[in-house]
Amino acid sequence: MKERRGLSRELKRAGSILFLLCFILAGSLFFTKDVDAATFSDTQKEYINVLSKFMIEGTVSGNLDVYRTVSQGKSGKKCMEAAAISNRAALMAEGIDFLDSNWSQYYAVETRDGATTFNSTKLISRSKFRRRYKKIIRGLDEALSTVDSSMSQADKAMAVYIYFAENTTYKESKDAHTGYDVLVSHVGVCDGLANAYALAMNTLGIPCAVISNYSKNHSWNIVKLNGIWYFVDLTNGVGVGKHEGMVVTYDSFLVGKNTFLKTHPGYKKKDLYGQGNSNNLKMRKIKLASSDYIKNSKEMKQALENKTCTFYHKGYWYWISQDNYLKKSNLRGNKAVVFYAPRSGNYIGWIRQYNNRIILSLNSGIYRMSFLNKYPVLLKKVDNRDKNAETKGALWSLIYIGRFIVNKNGWLSYYTTDFHGVRRGNVKIFLGRAQQSGQLTKSGRKIIQLQAGQIKQLATIHMHDRGLRTAGWTSANPSIVSIDNNGYMKAKRSGKTYISTRINGRKRAFRVKVSGYTITYKNVGINSSKNRERLSGKRAVTLRSPRKKGYTFVGWYDSSGKNVTVIPKGNTKNLILHAKWDKTSSKDSVKAK
Repeated sequence: MKERRGLSRELKRAGSILFLLCFILAGSLFFTKDVDAATFSDTQKEYINVLSKFMIEGTVSGNLDVYRTVSQGKSGKKCMEAAAISNRAALMAEGIDFLDSNWSQYYAVETRDGATTFNSTKLISRSKFRRRYKKIIRGLDEALSTVDSSMSQADKAMAVYIYFAENTTYKESKDAHTGYDVLVSHVGVCDGLANAYALAMNTLGIPCAVISNYSKNHSWNIVKLNGIWYFVDLTNGVGVGKHEGMVVTYDSFLVGKNTFLKTHPGYKKKDLYGQGNSNNLKMRKIKLASSDYIKNSKEMKQALENKTCTFYHKGYWYWISQDNYLKKSNLRGNKAVVFYAPRSGNYIGWIRQYNNRIILSLNSGIYRMSFLNKYPVLLKKVDNRDKNAETKGALWSLIYIGRFIVNKNGWLSYYTTDFHGVRRGNVKIFLGRAQQSGQLTKSGRKIIQLQAGQIKQLATIHMHDRGLRTAGWTSANPSIVSIDNNGYMKAKRSGKTYISTRINGRKRAFRVKVSGYTITYKNVGINSSKNRERLSGKRAVTLRSPRKKGYTFVGWYDSSGKNVTVIPKGNTKNLILHAKWDKTSSKDSVKAK
């Protein structure tokens, strides 16, 4: 992995400031998602939802008789694949590496003796699975806290890239390859970083796959934006040593084939396609980007090569230009404007947004600045202990803050730069607890639409560990929609209600509309695959006969004892139907209609 911040560059920066200072002292002023989404039928979508539920709950065995037809052949494999791709967190909790469809060796749907069953290989205890899954969701939630609802898909990809690069230590660990340790312990290697990034992207609805090249012993991602797949190699962005805690480069973020080859010495064109991928993509047939998402000609691209600090605020990315201005533009570098021009002699070392304020270093001081008045307020000057006693004279004691990092508890640590190189500062600055906005991933929708019997999870974003523990979920009418502590909603019957949560003292509520109805089949034997458990009510439904060895089916009866053969169009009431049987002789055979 390349490190772009060597001592020579830091000395070059320090030399530039010294040169500027000399002129000032002389009285002269000089300032220069994936499987390509197949079209699934309503029945297939329902089947995928049930598979997803089994995976999330860690089910070892489950009955799928009503989905016997759709679970078979290529159609069944595609549905299983779609469920696995959309539930990477559950696979990660099981300890399954998503590469090369390893999940297909763990999950299976089989039909034997007329019964269709979901089976999974139990690698760990179910209690351990639930603990691991909860930790993954918590870590994922923290990663997605960097995402703003106003962001484009590319902006979201950038925000998550920055989060993982800044918060991951590149090293081997017990679970470094699946992505679990990247999310939970913040350590990992290339395939772990790629798996964690793919989980975050697909959670946001952005198609993302993991590509692995075994001959190069390396893994990376491809991300689909506007029908084109771009390369993302998060490993190249993770800082090590003195650069730990920062993004060291964006030269492998949303790039095309040519740039990817340039930033990976020794790679040839055939290496781009890898020797395996997480989504069973046919790499030579999909549309891979030839050019970079951020063009090399743009000032932003050149600026980020020099200083990799950047942040997003209300539609713009803020960055330090090579002529020492704080500028803003969109991610592609268009519409770049100067946001803040420092006074002559002030050198912008680093920037960061924190609690809706800009934190920046100017020469040897840390300052806070509002987005409105743009007037820097001094927070802290470099401590006297940071000055190297070996340097003599006013010019040679030049020292400035090259960069700083802020942890999630609000403590800022800085790094100083002078002619002796880069070293960590002696003191820390407390900026206050991070404010959390408490948005939800579903907040952009005025009404959440569900079908009776459907299960869906509401995931929180803009929350860290403390916020996740204090958030509670409630339903205004649990008989319509119930919700558990992990945010899983279950639509029970037709109607409207509200789901609410409280984050940092603020209540967030969402309207939920449930349509359709459910049917619960009792004393059923082996049910017909055409008897559905969830129905929309948009058309009349004719009930089919189940089968039971040694019995003749008489009919379906509701709780009042009334025989039911057809459920009329427009029904919204949940039904419980009991199968009635007559015992037959062993010579008779009963065939399902």
